[in-house]
Amino acid sequence: MEKKLKMIYLAGKLSGFKLWNYLVAWQYARKLWRQGLIVYSPHLNETGINVNLLTYEEWMERDFDVIKRVDEVYMLPNWKKSAGAIREHFFAHQINKLINYL
Repeated sequence: MEKKLKMIYLAGKLSGFKLWNYLVAWQYARKLWRQGLIVYSPHLNETGINVNLLTYEEWMERDFDVIKRVDEVYMLPNWKKSAGAIREHFFAHQINKLINYL
């Protein structure tokens, strides 16, 4: 029987100094991929998509849907500086997802 790889959601600050936030997410995502995890990160998975296609709340709803589907949630060190990541943390806690802090 094949080993099922864990899929994780990587949450952290996205807005503000976006290039720096992307680089932080990329570094952690790369490390987690090397550990054998499948990583979903809004920073990286949604890059290049015109953010004006959806409202902020529509983006959050999509992220909540992804959180429902993953095995665990990983919080980047800067997550407490992000209103969106705080909401993602709260949502993950409410649905009893395992939350890890980087």
